[in-house]
Amino acid sequence: MPGRGAELAELRRLTARTGEPACVVVGGEPGIGKSRLLSAFAAVAASDGVAVLTGRATEIGSGVPWALVLDALDHAGNQPDLAADADRLRAGLVAPAPPAGDGGHAPGPERHRTHRRARALLEARALPSGLALLIDDVHWADTASTELVDYLVRHPPRATVIVLATRTGRLPPVLERSLAGSPAPVVRMQLGPLPAKDAESLTPGKPPAYRRRLYEISRGNPLYLEILGRLPERTVDELCRGPGCGDGGRTELDVLIARELGTLGISLTTVLQAASITVGALDPALVASIAEMPEEDVRTALDDLAARDVLRVADGGLRFRAPGGQQQ
Repeated sequence: MPGRGAELAELRRLTARTGEPACVVVGGEPGIGKSRLLSAFAAVAASDGVAVLTGRATEIGSGVPWALVLDALDHAGNQPDLAADADRLRAGLVAPAPPAGDGGHAPGPERHRTHRRARALLEARALPSGLALLIDDVHWADTASTELVDYLVRHPPRATVIVLATRTGRLPPVLERSLAGSPAPVVRMQLGPLPAKDAESLTPGKPPAYRRRLYEISRGNPLYLEILGRLPERTVDELCRGPGCGDGGRTELDVLIARELGTLGISLTTVLQAASITVGALDPALVASIAEMPEEDVRTALDDLAARDVLRVADGGLRFRAPGGQQQ
């Protein structure tokens, strides 16, 4: 975990507070190392004798009730001391089926009973050695799971450290409100670019001058730095177009698009490729002309790309998100 030693030490300190709960929000741009920090903390906590329960929300599961919770329970199945309780809670989530028209959740009283059962399960496993509940990509969490996390933040189980990883500015509003009123201490960790010295280990075998160049292009984002480090130097030269090689050119934009296109459909890919040709703030009419698509469809696609954090609103218009969270 180059460059994240302080954050890892703080998480470890929180789990050592015998019997005391805590909430942690790990924020940062895509690729900045949030998931890696959670994975490293899970390994360290387990080595310290702390029980670990992990779950990860996904975009595809954001509309599926309890998707995040069920993912966490699936991971619990690998731990014999958690498996039986996890199976009982899972059974309570998936049956009986929720009534039609209720948005996919259980009725109010049953939902609260589920929240209390989940809290009791966590607290039973947290005592006496502690528990780390690690939730990654919480910005994609489904509504039912978000309500449960909200309940746990407002009623934190004893000896449990709840860690929520989210993209910058994407934490669900209901969790922002519950964190503000949580009786447990709340620690916020905003991960920034790696210092140049710490980033060197991500591009092993490269000449020092070239490592510095890759660092400047990636702006210290570890994921982008690793992607660039795997590319031939000639390819990096071709990608690096424009003055400053990262200060106004399309270097990191092309790499970013190449990385994220795999999650997009044909329509969004077409709009994104057309948008990459434009300069400055995106004009939907111009993008529609380049893409040869109806402007209304292009506007819908641009909204979707903004929701996916590929595009961001800046200076009154949509612009591409670049590594480090800057717009261009």
